[in-house]
Amino acid sequence: MKAVLTSPDYQDQPPAQVYYSLLQQGVYLCSISTMHRLIRADGLSGERRQQRPACPQPIPRLQAVAPNQVWTWDIAKLPTRKRGEYLSLYVVMDLFSRYIVAWMLSRKENRALSSQLITEAHERYAIQPDQLTLHQDRGAPMTAH
Repeated sequence: MKAVLTSPDYQDQPPAQVYYSLLQQGVYLCSISTMHRLIRADGLSGERRQQRPACPQPIPRLQAVAPNQVWTWDIAKLPTRKRGEYLSLYVVMDLFSRYIVAWMLSRKENRALSSQLITEAHERYAIQPDQLTLHQDRGAPMTAH
């Protein structure tokens, strides 16, 4: 049975396909469950497809030693009194001092609003072009910057 399962004709097929393929040829060697047991016993089970190895994203390690070096921002959904209706709270926070640098409340969530909030915060605190690292997750409105 092992020779049949490892032959070039059947090596990429699951036991059920091998079983029915052999039955169509008029050959009965064993049941499907026996094929599974034999494959497990010989260590032949497992993923047979060629797959690219996983490439995990590195975890960002940001550290600020003074204010206005690293800002982080996020969007939170706040429920209203009306069922199913939410407000979007945009918050920009200084990582060093945990001070809320800017915030905005809106009925919708989009790139234009987030871009406007970040731009206004930069202008308010006179941030130079290479002075600040802005950290964010990968949400749709967050990738606008």
